[in-house]
Amino acid sequence: MNIKDRTLFIRASEKDAKAVRELWNKWSPKISIFLRNSYGLGDEDREDLHQEIMSKIYNSLASYKQTYSPATWIYTIAKRTVIDWRRKNKSNLKIVGESQLEVSQHYYYSHIPGKYSDPEKIFMQNEDVSLIREFISSQKEKDRQILFLVCYEGLSGRAASRILDIPAETVRDRLKKLKKDLQEEIDETLAT
Repeated sequence: MNIKDRTLFIRASEKDAKAVRELWNKWSPKISIFLRNSYGLGDEDREDLHQEIMSKIYNSLASYKQTYSPATWIYTIAKRTVIDWRRKNKSNLKIVGESQLEVSQHYYYSHIPGKYSDPEKIFMQNEDVSLIREFISSQKEKDRQILFLVCYEGLSGRAASRILDIPAETVRDRLKKLKKDLQEEIDETLAT
């Protein structure tokens, strides 16, 4: 995270309305994607939980300190809120099947090729995206969380380990194994 992000959090913690709106606009979509890709919740549950997380972030702004990484601080709140929410709502929990997990629309839109792209290239890119999406959705919840935080958000393994309350070595080892498994799956697909 850069200085601008920390400054935004500090201004928001001082109840600067413009900073609070900026914070909401920046982090609300990220939290939504985090919930969709990491936890596999149904739409209704995800929307309820998203609102609860954003509310907790807003209500906790006064406790934000400059020494905290904004991403680590927010995703820690999100993860703890999910854990508490799951405990309270265990019987009503609607989990989407692993094969139905979606990758964010923004991801797909950012990979739409230009107006005059080669059809073969488009086909190959779509195959790659599909293979990666299937690979991610077939992983365990904790591995999807690691992939999201490190690969999508660009957090360090150490930051992800703090958010997920697991040793940094575990994050490193899981990423190494996931990368190896994905490469094997790609190699297997190319061989056929």
